[in-house]
Amino acid sequence: MKKLQFEDMTELAANLCGLDAEASETEIESALFVKFNTNPEEFENLINKLFQLMDYGVSPLTSTPYVGFGTGKEWLLKKEIDVGNFISNLIQWITDGDEPTKGFVKPITEKGIVTYNLYLVKSEYKVKISKGKD
Repeated sequence: MKKLQFEDMTELAANLCGLDAEASETEIESALFVKFNTNPEEFENLINKLFQLMDYGVSPLTSTPYVGFGTGKEWLLKKEIDVGNFISNLIQWITDGDEPTKGFVKPITEKGIVTYNLYLVKSEYKVKISKGKD
């Protein structure tokens, strides 16, 4: 897993402490101690550990999508995802905000190599999906 960026960690800490994004490092450090009895280094360690446990999954019994923390084999803590918002965000991501006409393809890459293509096509169009050539 890639290490989180300092700026992202600072923004998260400020938000959790009720500070605005313009807060200084000193203000954030003080607020972390007052609110959570911790310092920036300990906070960063905790967030990095939690990030390693973040997961997404769909219940095989109910088809309910969840996001939360897990071991890869079992959930430690989860919450149901609002499917309507998820689908809206997915469409926004695939189309980059453009209004889809016929359809879009969004490549999913791993280490710079396309491993999947995600297709979004209006319901009145037919799509044929086949395995690509190796």
